[in-house]
Amino acid sequence: TEYNYCLFSQNRDNTERIISSVQSFRTLPFSPEIQMPIISDIHYIDAVATDSVTIDKMDVQYCKMELLLSETTDVQKDGSFSIPLSNKFDGTAKVEIKDIKPNTEYFCRLYIKYETTDGITGFIYGPVNSFKTKDLMETAIDLGLPSGIRWADFSMGEYEFASALMMSPYYYWGSSQAGVYYLSPNGKYESTNAQDETVNEDGSLKNIGDEISGTEYDVVHKKYGGKWRMPTRIDLEELLDNCSLSASMKFNHTYTSNIITTTQVVEYVKVMGNNGQSIRFRKYDGTWSGTMDDDGTVFGLVCRIGDGKATMTIDKHVRGESTMPIRPVWDPTITE
Repeated sequence: TEYNYCLFSQNRDNTERIISSVQSFRTLPFSPEIQMPIISDIHYIDAVATDSVTIDKMDVQYCKMELLLSETTDVQKDGSFSIPLSNKFDGTAKVEIKDIKPNTEYFCRLYIKYETTDGITGFIYGPVNSFKTKDLMETAIDLGLPSGIRWADFSMGEYEFASALMMSPYYYWGSSQAGVYYLSPNGKYESTNAQDETVNEDGSLKNIGDEISGTEYDVVHKKYGGKWRMPTRIDLEELLDNCSLSASMKFNHTYTSNIITTTQVVEYVKVMGNNGQSIRFRKYDGTWSGTMDDDGTVFGLVCRIGDGKATMTIDKHVRGESTMPIRPVWDPTITE
């Protein structure tokens, strides 16, 4: 836009006297260079999008940037899911895309809206990229169980941290907020805090039912949807009654931080069905069931390794005081 300006003085009788010649200037066009998003760390229900943007630093304060996500090629502000980006902008826009559908193709692009202090607004779209989330059914292992249930070969959230974990992410019973033990850059194992969403303001626990598998309090069903759910006590019993345990398996996992590179030896228990298919659990891992006993404790499957032998038992745990991993199961009887 072209603007004209001049310097003037105002007399006491409110008349104006121009004392300079008229000058003009033109503002530059607002045209940030937006690259196509680079999609990485694509899993089953999440991914990471990174975009490079060239924009004048003085203009950033007037801009609102969002990643638009759609299941159709028409990725517009209206009708697409938007993910706000941090106000701290250094030329790279990076955002985690969470809680999306498995085995689904998505289209995404960066969207920039600007609004000046005078209320002038406009927007610019970047180029579109696409990605497809992984198919969860690839992880549903048929162990030949009488019920037809298939067990996943990893715990909820385990794939996100890979070899950086010695144990799977853990949850309070009925909560969807995971905690993890991880190897920090200083070379020490630390943990994040899992949140218990089922606690009332007075500290008491909400009544969420005696069987939460397949309900709104089932983190597996909540995030995976479809025929996925957390196991019941009956499912745990069926697994132990129809499968055999092998001696522990050891795997060397290399984990590199910005300070150290370390190799971990992680022990697993192999659980094999009568049909020769198998899944595995990390040492000391296991899974919550969705089933609560009459005394208020909750049933959970616990994996142990001692003297070269593997054992798995169904134990009872105090709700609100205990945390455990959760192993998803695929149930063909669920009506979607």
